[in-house]
Amino acid sequence: MTVTPALSTDLGVYSPADGAAQLLSNGNYFFVAPLVYSDNAIMNYAIELNGTELQGPEGYRSWRMANLYTLN
Repeated sequence: MTVTPALSTDLGVYSPADGAAQLLSNGNYFFVAPLVYSDNAIMNYAIELNGTELQGPEGYRSWRMANLYTLN
């Protein structure tokens, strides 16, 4: 089996577990880093390359969706 990297970039955060990545239909990539330790707190980052950066509470996974019925 062979793995070929599609993208190599520094997202600026590190999560030791539970991350996710998704290729969006517009060609952007969406990443979730749910366990980022910062100043005695655990942060959750949702990052879209060529888009926006959001942060939220610990332990959530997310996927970007066009609506509630179809995946983007």
